[in-house]
Amino acid sequence: MTFGETVGRIRETPTGAFDRYGNATFTTAEVVVVGAAFAPAGTRIPVEVGREMVIEVPTLYWRTQVDAVPSDQWRVRGVVYDTDADPAEWVDPFGSAVGGTVIQLKAVGDLP
Repeated sequence: MTFGETVGRIRETPTGAFDRYGNATFTTAEVVVVGAAFAPAGTRIPVEVGREMVIEVPTLYWRTQVDAVPSDQWRVRGVVYDTDADPAEWVDPFGSAVGGTVIQLKAVGDLP
């Protein structure tokens, strides 16, 4: 039995080829990562009269190590987030062997 949420890790990898303008080309792949704990968080910032900007800064936690790099994006509950900081490993403060990965996310958007 798997606990936690299933999320998608979206990663661009270089193909080794270049387009006609000399720019490197990339492929994008999304893989499923299971067992995440999602901690939502957000704030609203007034941009102008009648409009607000929403900045979401949720966090993903796993009880295991997860293959993650700072350029990854994450699909959680249908929303795609950027990785906001380097993925980090955490250690159980109570001394058990349990540790894992924590990833700070960020999404910015306008609301009418």
